[in-house]
Amino acid sequence: MMMFGMMGPWMWLLYLALLGLFVVGVVWFVRQMPAVQQVPTPREASHPEDMEDPKDVLRLRYARGEITREQYLTMLKDLDEAA
Repeated sequence: MMMFGMMGPWMWLLYLALLGLFVVGVVWFVRQMPAVQQVPTPREASHPEDMEDPKDVLRLRYARGEITREQYLTMLKDLDEAA
């Protein structure tokens, strides 16, 4: 019983030091995480320098197989007519 009484203050200091190390570790870990990139809103993406070329987007969709050749050619023709 006497040992526990003598170790009491030192144990509290040890617990506080471990808690401090834990908090510092969590703060360090959060700061090391990469920032999450947000998708621009339509208003932010309305600047011409931020927008992708529609033909490039169409080519990419065709290359991925999202659209057929016929759809690609039709959409490409529509884009050429709109310009």
